[in-house]
Amino acid sequence: PPPSLPTGRILDPAHPLSKVTELPNLRSLAARGINFVGAYAENPLCAPSRASTFTGRRTSSIRVWNNVKAIATVIGRYC
Repeated sequence: PPPSLPTGRILDPAHPLSKVTELPNLRSLAARGINFVGAYAENPLCAPSRASTFTGRRTSSIRVWNNVKAIATVIGRYC
């Protein structure tokens, strides 16, 4: 996306919102660890994103769509 649009990466010093957003606790945490500015998640929800990471497959191929259905209930049927 163009740099003028919010991308969710406001801890990135190059992002325009970084200079006008106060996030002292999050900035402190990022300063003490690693800030993955270019990181990508397959899905914005926790369970589908984790399932994708665990299996190395897209959420659409393993059919984990939300946080309700655990991967254990679908792994045997769809993988």
